[in-house]
Amino acid sequence: MTLRQNTTQTLGRMRTKPTLAAAAALGMLTLAACGGPVEASGDVRMGAADGAATRVVARDNEFEPTTLELPSGSKVTIEVVNEGHQAHNLVIDDITLSTGTLEPGQVATATLTVPDAPVTYYCSFHPGMEGRLKPVSG
Repeated sequence: MTLRQNTTQTLGRMRTKPTLAAAAALGMLTLAACGGPVEASGDVRMGAADGAATRVVARDNEFEPTTLELPSGSKVTIEVVNEGHQAHNLVIDDITLSTGTLEPGQVATATLTVPDAPVTYYCSFHPGMEGRLKPVSG
């Protein structure tokens, strides 16, 4: 083997190792970004609502509706349906509520008292995926 062949072969291995390391790191970041399972908190259970409920649909990177107008101080049930292709959740920090991780096709039901001031709900897996819970006069 000539010096040039040896150098080329060594440089090729050096380029391959960082590339593999970068690919592995990217894979780990992707898993971390989508995260592992998130625990439910608040008055939440898996499954569809038994009676009347306000429905929120999680699709890939958006909620529908993006604004919920509900009577201030009232106790309401919200049914969250994941119609997307990725895991989602619905979190409201101000009232310590999380549906936990919802895989595609899963449904969770949350019961809560509507706060007196507007609050944001969001998906902790997807930055920018959020909506507003806006209290209105009952």
